[in-house]
Amino acid sequence: MKAPKDQDPLTLALKPAPDETAAERSAREARERDAKRVNDHIDAEIEQEKKRLRYDKTVKVLLIGQSESGKSTTLKQFQLIFASKRLCPQHMIAFR
Repeated sequence: MKAPKDQDPLTLALKPAPDETAAERSAREARERDAKRVNDHIDAEIEQEKKRLRYDKTVKVLLIGQSESGKSTTLKQFQLIFASKRLCPQHMIAFR
């Protein structure tokens, strides 16, 4: 058997006091507006941080090997394939 709607704990917690005056009501509503504003600001910051982290996908690669084994060539190929959007045209010409 389900409890009636007025028995919901959250509804009861948010329900204003039955003997609330107009001044108390306006003060409560002002606090709720301030809390909503702060909450919206925090949500916006979290969303901006998510966007920043989504586009910041830096990968570091350690190339080790004997001399003349092609480490520089491999690095240049990585840069041409994966970082071509970030390189300026002068660097692109220098790689080729």
